[in-house]
Amino acid sequence: MKKFRTRFSRRVYIAFACVAASLTAAPAHACYTVKFNNKSDKSLKVIWAATGCAGINNWVTYVCEHKTVKSGSQASYNYKWGTTAPLVTPVAFSVDSFGDADSLLSYKYGGGRFSFDNGANSVPGCGRSYTINFTEDDRQRIIKHKGY
Repeated sequence: MKKFRTRFSRRVYIAFACVAASLTAAPAHACYTVKFNNKSDKSLKVIWAATGCAGINNWVTYVCEHKTVKSGSQASYNYKWGTTAPLVTPVAFSVDSFGDADSLLSYKYGGGRFSFDNGANSVPGCGRSYTINFTEDDRQRIIKHKGY
């Protein structure tokens, strides 16, 4: 009986160690892609953010990446495995203070797409790709939301 307990304990320990190692060594590969297609009349900064990223830019926290996207061009970001509640924030005006950052509108995931009107949800799995087509009407909506 003692031999059985020793073998059983060793197997449980090995199984536990394998599971723990796989959880702590989760790959940081691209999980899903969000492309931003700027169809507006102006260049603007785009900030890709999510829980799990650690940057700060223009008073926006959890920044994964930021890029300037010229009018008529596009840029994308590959969110890493483990990031949640992604936001894509086009910045259409100068952000000088935290109060200005409160005026930003962000695209949030929900219902299989990114929209200004969604609550912040997580993408349901890897291997997906999303495109945001940002128009001049969207840019005007941001500016009106800001109060200019």
